[in-house]
Amino acid sequence: LDFNNWKRTESGDFVNPVNGIAVFNNSAYAAINGIGIFRYGNGVWNPENFLQSANFNFLTASSDHLLIGSGSNLWTLNASGVADQVISENITLPLAAIQDEQNKLWVGDNQYGLISDLTGNFVSYIPNGPTFTGAFRLKSENGNMHAVAGGFDTAGTPLGNGDDLNLFENGSWQAISKTLTDLTDVEEGLNGETFVATFGSGLERADAPGNITIF
Repeated sequence: LDFNNWKRTESGDFVNPVNGIAVFNNSAYAAINGIGIFRYGNGVWNPENFLQSANFNFLTASSDHLLIGSGSNLWTLNASGVADQVISENITLPLAAIQDEQNKLWVGDNQYGLISDLTGNFVSYIPNGPTFTGAFRLKSENGNMHAVAGGFDTAGTPLGNGDDLNLFENGSWQAISKTLTDLTDVEEGLNGETFVATFGSGLERADAPGNITIF
């Protein structure tokens, strides 16, 4: 690329940081927080008449739409210049989005992860994993891995944490429900038993048939 042919815009509204830029329908679009969206034409950045004064998470483009993440909302702009909000209870804070060749939307949402309208309604596609985000302890035995969420704070106070015992086996995670809280450790016995330690609510032994004993 010949940088001598680049034109720099750094006056007017463009003294502010540009929060998103994309090319759609042979036009460049730029988003500036608190001001709005601009379209480049005839050597000039012209403000659009929608989403004025909004804040922006991203701009991306497909063949049919400009996708706009603004705060907690997702918008699409078509080639006729009509902006429509994408409505779904699963869209809470869109951080990225693309539209595939079948015009299906794939959205990265801060709360619900990857969501899509592939099947008609927006649903969340959650990869297999533990049921909690922060493991207190991981224990690997006999080709399996257990994860427990723990149960006390820095002052040694029980948290009342009711998270399940999580087991990674044969390539996937599964949650094993427990009545005890604040799970801190796990050990597999020689005869198929599983022992689960807690912080303050006892020790559980589960034998191979699933019978439970609390000590």
